Amino acid sequence: MESWISEQTKLSISQFDRQIAKYYPDSVKYFNDPHEFFNGLTNLWNYLDAVEVIDWNAYLKDKTICLDIGGGTGWLSGFISKFDKVEKVVMVDSNKRSLTDMAPEMIRLIKGKHEKICFVEGLFSPLLTQDSSVDAVFVCSALHHADNAVILLKEINRILKKDGLLFILNETPYSTIKFLSAITRQFLIITRDMLLRKFKPVSTTISSAGFLYDPFLNDKAYPLWYFEKAIKTCGFSIVELIKTGLPTLKNQKGPELTHFICKKT
Repeated sequence: MESWISEQTKLSISQFDRQIAKYYPDSVKYFNDPHEFFNGLTNLWNYLDAVEVIDWNAYLKDKTICLDIGGGTGWLSGFISKFDKVEKVVMVDSNKRSLTDMAPEMIRLIKGKHEKICFVEGLFSPLLTQDSSVDAVFVCSALHHADNAVILLKEINRILKKDGLLFILNETPYSTIKFLSAITRQFLIITRDMLLRKFKPVSTTISSAGFLYDPFLNDKAYPLWYFEKAIKTCGFSIVELIKTGLPTLKNQKGPELTHFICKKT
């Protein structure tokens, strides 16, 4: 019996690059050139500034084995690798080009320890790692991309050692009022399109817990309470909730980047 699954998976994953090129052409340069991304990281966005507010030495222990899920261009893996307490960082991402072309140079630019980092081409779940084998897991600006955040969190709980730490970084959770306002607006748009029989090949989806606001890149918005309950339901306690006060873009208003530092219970 011939199987299409492997090739179909590869083709499906590569759609991310095509969607960026088609719907966000101004962003293409950042995902194709590590120097452009590094410039954005240091001069345009607050992602790096936001993770620097964490007291990392208070959380990392000696010989920490880390897993960076959805590592993208590799900047966070490079940043984490600089700490003396970190022994190894396994960076997982579905974009092979990012792993081979972007990440090595990004790690050099951010002055990371390349010898500590290994690269794995893979999806959010299942995580092909043994139970209780990792000290710390990092999910930076990535949890909202997962098809099912709860499934991913349960997988992370499985692979973390007892008292292991989960760092959910640079998310922008909505307040209850803002979330209600956002999904109400989406509901009105959906109702209008339905009444006008306006055809859309892809569209947003909404629920009481979250909504898919960007169907092209699989971006979802969640209220703060959903993050908190999902974390607890999946076997974690929140050790520290850090509201950085920093928006995504420098010198512009917007929702603040937020970190959830969690311990396996």
